[in-house]
Amino acid sequence: MSKKLDIYTIIAISAIAWVILIISHEVVGHGGAAYINGGRLAYFDSMFAKFVEPEGGFSFWQSKFNTAAGSLLNILMMVAACFWFVKLKNQKTWLSFGLWVFVLYAAFQGGCYIAFSQFIYKTMDWHKILIGLKPQLLWRIMLLVVGSGIISWGFYFGRKTHYIFLNPDLSIKIQKIKILIVPWLTASVIATAAAVYVPSDNRWLMIMGGFGNSFNFLIFMVILSLIPSHVEYAERSTSSDRNFTLIIGGVVAIFLYVFVFGSGITL
Repeated sequence: MSKKLDIYTIIAISAIAWVILIISHEVVGHGGAAYINGGRLAYFDSMFAKFVEPEGGFSFWQSKFNTAAGSLLNILMMVAACFWFVKLKNQKTWLSFGLWVFVLYAAFQGGCYIAFSQFIYKTMDWHKILIGLKPQLLWRIMLLVVGSGIISWGFYFGRKTHYIFLNPDLSIKIQKIKILIVPWLTASVIATAAAVYVPSDNRWLMIMGGFGNSFNFLIFMVILSLIPSHVEYAERSTSSDRNFTLIIGGVVAIFLYVFVFGSGITL
């Protein structure tokens, strides 16, 4: 990281991490599950995936797996990113920062999605998964516990590791805004912008969905920024400056996510 924590590179990395999280959720997660179950992905955008069903359709449990697969994949990706991050041994690099942001995105977005979909709206994955499952109360409690556990773990991870990207010689408050608030706002802006282009008869619902899926679900990053840091563990050494390759990659990712994926792709 550069000594001043270059904000343009942070925005770019945050955008790339968010786009990977959401598009893998729809295409690889939902689409991959449908393929395993004999169907295929027919359409996806920044919020939904639709399938071509096999002859005879999907069974009850195949449908549940198709619906759960997006979040399950993201959680597996979170675990892999965490192991990769640990393997880097606290290196203060853009790769390390990107993995760190991805882990937080996956933990907070995925955890909230699993825990709270049941209370929000009927079209959300984990609300639909509950349909037909018995005993209903036990399943609801289980999803709430599992989702809350993932959120708690993400919060613990962020709390224990964010100092890596802080320099004790600079303003800790400003640095925490850059590493936590900027990624939160980046994901929120591009998720909401993409929702504007999602094909729907209820534009307001799409916008609220994109906003809630990012701004609200990632609110734990804001809470992390408000908690005092153990700056005595932070390092003064720096290793990388503004990365124009990542910035260009971030611009491309934002364009694709908002205007191409947001509008939907039919396969």
